[in-house]
Amino acid sequence: MPSYRVEQLEITDPDVLNSSQQQYHPIAVQTNNPSDFIAGMVFEITDEELTCTDTYEVNDYVRIEATLTSGNKAWVYVSKN
Repeated sequence: MPSYRVEQLEITDPDVLNSSQQQYHPIAVQTNNPSDFIAGMVFEITDEELTCTDTYEVNDYVRIEATLTSGNKAWVYVSKN
């Protein structure tokens, strides 16, 4: 995903901390720098799975439809800020 980089987000939500057992989670942050790039994989999931994922993600994340380097579009959770 072009013009994004991965940073670490400190998780404070007790339910998410209990579920993940990790204090820090990766988060995609938009940089608007074309040399920044996040490599990844696209997964096909159901609407129900997407709704569950929306419920799980803390308020620091927002789901956007991103255009990937391939030209394909995918839902991606990125930094709200």
